[in-house]
Amino acid sequence: MENNELNKAPQPFCFNKSKVKAFVLGADPTNFSKDSKRVDLYFAFGIGQNPNYFRALLQNLKDIDLHLEDIYIQNLLPDYQDKETGKNENFKHKASEN
Repeated sequence: MENNELNKAPQPFCFNKSKVKAFVLGADPTNFSKDSKRVDLYFAFGIGQNPNYFRALLQNLKDIDLHLEDIYIQNLLPDYQDKETGKNENFKHKASEN
């Protein structure tokens, strides 16, 4: 993927839409965990890029006998925000618009 594509919102992730058993919905992709700078992701939750963002969710899915191949993953707010979800006083308003 080219660098100019990183500035776009992360894409939903799904191996096979015809075999989806569950949806995983994130809040938004905003993440400032790299030296207080925004981390740009190719797919929701950084699937295929950084396992740290999705590791705990994978364990939860495993506990109910689901795997990455069984789910469709996306964010409620697909675009990057100015602040992370917990610090974004406009999150509820923006989420209600989607």
